[in-house]
Amino acid sequence: LVTVRTDDRPHLAERVKVYRSLDGRPQSAQCVAVEEDGTLVVLRILDKMGRGKEPETGSVPQKGDRVCFTLFEHEQRGGAKLPDPEQTPWTHGGPPGEESAAQAPDPVTEEDVL
Repeated sequence: LVTVRTDDRPHLAERVKVYRSLDGRPQSAQCVAVEEDGTLVVLRILDKMGRGKEPETGSVPQKGDRVCFTLFEHEQRGGAKLPDPEQTPWTHGGPPGEESAAQAPDPVTEEDVL
C-alpha cells in the first residue's frame, strides 16, 4: 500500500483504478481509501513491480517521491478508421469505378473580358 498526500481534490472512490507511467510502461493501482478532506489517498499498486519477492527499484514510490496518477489508462488509441472503398467521400475522388464527368467551364462572354 502507498499513501499519497495531495493538495488536489481527487475524483475517485474506493476500488477505482488509477494509472501512472513508469519508465514508459503503464502501472495500475487501486484506490483503497480517501481521507474525508481528500488530502490523503491510500493506493494498492497492482502490477509492474517485478517478479521477485521484493519489488524492483523504482516500481513502488518511496517517501518523498512526486507521483502523478490519472483515471485514464495509458494505452495507445488507434486513429479513425478509413471508410470502405464504396464509401469514399466525393472529396477524395468518390467510390472507385464511378465515372466523374468533368464539367466544361462556362463559355467566355464579353463580360469576362475587360
